[in-house]
Amino acid sequence: MGAVQFGIPKELIKKIKEVYPIDNFVETGTYLGETSFWASTQFKNTHTIEISDELHQEATKRYSKIKNIHFHLGDSKNVIPEIVKQLDGPALFWLDGHWCGRNTGGKGNLCPVMDELKAASSVKGSVILIDDLRCFLGPMPFDSEENYPSVHEIILYLNERLPDNYVTFHDDTIICAPSAIKEIIDADWKLHFSKRYPNTFKNRISKMAWRIKRMNFNNEYE
Repeated sequence: MGAVQFGIPKELIKKIKEVYPIDNFVETGTYLGETSFWASTQFKNTHTIEISDELHQEATKRYSKIKNIHFHLGDSKNVIPEIVKQLDGPALFWLDGHWCGRNTGGKGNLCPVMDELKAASSVKGSVILIDDLRCFLGPMPFDSEENYPSVHEIILYLNERLPDNYVTFHDDTIICAPSAIKEIIDADWKLHFSKRYPNTFKNRISKMAWRIKRMNFNNEYE
């Protein structure tokens, strides 16, 4: 059993920024503000949207001294198009605005990701990361109104809107990025492959060592 990373892929984002300068970070789903705080140390401008007034006030108060974080209160499907109008270049979008219980908002629209993608995909050269891939792999048991699209629907939409982009998955994140940084994304996958699938990696090494020891390279399954 491998180790799947949850949450924003910080190391991958740092590597992307080294070769593909992006000044803007746009997040849906502020929650406690920890992701936007981290982003403020990496990006010139950080925008974060929260639909819950309680969470918005808490995060705003907690990080009020961080001048390059812009806190927005409201439904992401309405707010993100307004943020897009203000951007002076490509952005890295972290779409994590779906309802996750407790005091998080959005019960009327549990997952606004398709509306968010419509706005995010209009910003040329941007990188789009969608959190919680597991929520799109099949019907969610609590989603009686079927607000959550399938991963198939998301991929079809991204391929239609951004046909030149590279779409893939890392751990619990859907990635849609310009093809120019495909090598960076793939290299990160290879680098951490053994952590994600340690048994698979060890088994291959063991088989290779067994064949070398016995000078047997003919039977793949022996």
